[in-house]
Amino acid sequence: MTRALMLNHEPLIKAWTDAAREQATTSALPWKDLIEKFHDKFKDVIVEGSEHHLEKPLADAVARCVYQLTGAGVQTLSKAIDQGLTAVGEKIPLGKSKWLMGVVGWVAHVGNPNLVVVDLRGQLSRKDAARMLAGMLAAMSGDDAQKFRSGARAALDKLADAEGTLHPYHGVMLVDQAKAKELAGLSGSARQTAMAGLLTPAQFDEIMETSAGKLANMDFKSGVAQLFFSSLTLRSAYQDMMKAAPADAMAKGINFAAGVVGLVGTMGQAAGALLSKAEWGAAKTARQFKFMAIELETRAGWFIGVGKLMGVLGGVVAGVLVIIDGWKMKGNHPVLGYLNITLGISSVIAACLMLFVGIAGIAFLVGLVIMALMTVIAWLTPNALQDWLAKSLYFGKGGDGPFDGPVAQTVELQALAKGS
Repeated sequence: MTRALMLNHEPLIKAWTDAAREQATTSALPWKDLIEKFHDKFKDVIVEGSEHHLEKPLADAVARCVYQLTGAGVQTLSKAIDQGLTAVGEKIPLGKSKWLMGVVGWVAHVGNPNLVVVDLRGQLSRKDAARMLAGMLAAMSGDDAQKFRSGARAALDKLADAEGTLHPYHGVMLVDQAKAKELAGLSGSARQTAMAGLLTPAQFDEIMETSAGKLANMDFKSGVAQLFFSSLTLRSAYQDMMKAAPADAMAKGINFAAGVVGLVGTMGQAAGALLSKAEWGAAKTARQFKFMAIELETRAGWFIGVGKLMGVLGGVVAGVLVIIDGWKMKGNHPVLGYLNITLGISSVIAACLMLFVGIAGIAFLVGLVIMALMTVIAWLTPNALQDWLAKSLYFGKGGDGPFDGPVAQTVELQALAKGS
C-alpha cells in the first residue's frame, strides 16, 4: 500500500481498498456451510437419540450430551408441527376431506393391513351411525346386520362419551376386517366381546395427529430441513461456478455437480422416510439387498438406500476436490494447504460413515472437526490481492514462483482492479 501511494499506482490502490472494504462488510465465516454441516450430523443424533441408540460409552458420549440438551426441544417442535398439520386438516370441509381418510388408512395399514377407517363425522344420528357400522360388519362377516347393532351402539357411545355429546360425531371408527369375518356364528356375550375388540373409536384430531406424527416422522422432518440448508450451499456453489476463471471452471463445475448429487440423495432419503410409514412404501420388494447400512428390502428402503449412496458419492467427490485445492495451495500457503487437505480427508471420512450402522456419535464428532477446520480456514484464507503480493517480484515470492516479469505482474493487477 505504501508503494502504491508513493508511486500513485491507481490499480493497486483500488484493489487494496476494495479488498479492505469487502473484509469490513462481510463475515469471514461461511455460515451457510457451517449450518449445513452441523445440521447434517445433528439430525442423526436426534433420530438415533429418540430411538435410544446412543449407547456406546465413549463414542456416543458427546452425542448423548447434545441429545439430552436439545432432544426435548426438538421433540416439542416436532409435536407442534404435527398439531399444526392436524389443525389445517380440521379446517378442510367435510366434503373435500376424503383424501385425509385415505392418508389415515394409508398409515393405519402399516401396523395392521386389515384395518378399515370409517369416517363418522357429520350430522349422523346414533341410529344411522349404528346401522351403517352394523351393515359393514354384516357384509364382512356374511351374517345378519341386526345382530351387530347393539355392539355398534356400544362402540359409538364410547366415542360420544369422549366428545361429551351424543352427536354429531367428530371421530372415526377403526374396523378390523379379519376379526369381523370371525363374527359369523357367534351369539350373545361372545359376539359383544368380539365386537368390542374389532371396533376401535378414535377422535378425528387425535388420529390425525398420530398419523401426521408417523408419516411426517423425525427422519422426514430433519430431511426436509437438510434439503433447505443444502439448497443454500448449492446455490453458493452455482454462483462460484458461474464466476470461476477458465482455469478453475472444471473444478467448480465438478463441485456443483457433486452438490446436486448430494441434494438428490437427501431428497431420496426424505422421501423414503415418508414412505416407510405408508402401506405402499413398507411393502417388500421382489429383490432384496443388504450391505452394511444400505438396506434395499422395501420400496421405501430403496429410496433411502440409493439416497445414502448418492450422498456418499457427492461427499467423497467434494472432499477430494478440497484435497486437490489444498495440495495446490500448499506451495504459497503451507499451513492453509495442509488444513485444506485435512478438511478434505475429514469430509471423505464423514461421507463414508453413512455406510455404517450406529455411528451417529462418531459422525457427530467428525462433523465438529470439519466445522472447526472450516472456521480456521475461513479466517486464514488470503484474498486475491494477498496472492498477488505473494508472487510479486517486489514483495517476495511463494512456492509457485514469481511472475514471469513486470508485464505479467501488471496484467494480473489490472485484472484485480477490474474485479475479474
